[in-house]
This record gives sequence, structure tokens and C-alpha cells, in this order.
Amino acid sequence: MISAVPLVGVVIAPVFGNHERFGPLNLTALLLGVAGVAAIVGFDLRSTGLLPLIEMAVGAICYAVGPAILARHLSGLPSVGVIAASLAICAVAYAPVAALQWPHAVPTAGVLASVGVLAFVCTALAFLIFFALIAEVGPVLQR
Repeated sequence: MISAVPLVGVVIAPVFGNHERFGPLNLTALLLGVAGVAAIVGFDLRSTGLLPLIEMAVGAICYAVGPAILARHLSGLPSVGVIAASLAICAVAYAPVAALQWPHAVPTAGVLASVGVLAFVCTALAFLIFFALIAEVGPVLQR
């Protein structure tokens, strides 16, 4: 999914005011990256349905649009506040699904530790680094 973000970024960049020239070298590099990911992951679509593919496409679009919105409309706000608001919105949206799948027993300590690492390292810390990077170089690298 993440490998599709640059492709979506190229498509949406003009919508958000980036009119940078996209030459043959840029296109070659982009396609080479996609080919590399396809070579590693594979391209067997027989084992999945249409809904998971649509969900991945929506995720890639959101990953690409997020930094552009941040840079254009939320650049004056503190990144921690933006992160907190986005995570709160996600928590509220996922709450009904989580309630329907509530476990019947308390998860093991290993499971709880894994969720904690995912929450703090892979989400909170990753968001802080992500927004610091966007603040430093922008949503699309300008030349």
C-alpha cells in the first residue's frame, strides 16, 4: 500500500498547488520503485477480493493527501495537536468495530505489550517523525 503513495502523490500534487515539472527521469525513477516493490511482493490478485484492494487504494490516497493537507491548511498549527486530533478521530471511528470484536478474556501480557509498542512506537513516534519531516522538506520535495 505504501508503495502506491508516490504514484498518488504525483496525481494529486497539482490539485494542491504544486506545479513542478515531472520529466522522464522522474517518471523512470517512480516506475523503477514500483517495479522493485512488485518484484518483492508479487502481483497475484487471485488470492484477494475487490474490497481489500479498494481499502488499500483508499489508504494510499489518504497517506498521499494527508501531508498535502497538513502543509497547505494546517502548517501553522502545532504538530502534536494535529496528531492528537487525527488519532482521536480514528479512535472514535474505530470504536464501534472494536466494541463488536471485544475479546472474551483478557489478552496475555505479550499481546498487551505488542499493542503498546504498536501504539507508542509505530504510531505516536512515527507520526512525530513524519510531521517533523514534512515540516523540514514539505509534502513533496521541491527542487
